[in-house]
Amino acid sequence: MNQVILNLAVNAAHTIRDKIRDGEKGLITITTRNLGDKAEISVADTGMGIPESVQTRVSILFSLPRKCKGTGHGLALAYAVIVKKHGGKIWFETKVGQGTVFFLQLPLWAPLVPVSESVVVNEESFRLMGSRATAPLTCSVRSDY
Repeated sequence: MNQVILNLAVNAAHTIRDKIRDGEKGLITITTRNLGDKAEISVADTGMGIPESVQTRVSILFSLPRKCKGTGHGLALAYAVIVKKHGGKIWFETKVGQGTVFFLQLPLWAPLVPVSESVVVNEESFRLMGSRATAPLTCSVRSDY
């Protein structure tokens, strides 16, 4: 699960990097919600958004073998973990030029441990986590637990 969220955050940083100009910052927001019998995690960015020509093909990324690298979203891993392993759902909403939100919805079979109230992820943190992201960004985490 950690790898899924990290992949989405790193890819969000990449799309922000592609959009921003010198001196600007992008924003990645990770949010959790308790929906009663389900938990929802969303990873939102203020990046480029997913072009319409690619949106219809995103589902193909869900079925790529895990050995495929550089697919952009780590969606093959996300699908395997969220849908196949945990019986959840994954989908996205996007606005070209404004950003994308990926939603992960998981059934609650056991109580969840609350997520910390805030986490700051900066350029150095992404480098330490193995990302090549170079965009300055702010990351916030919100939870209603």
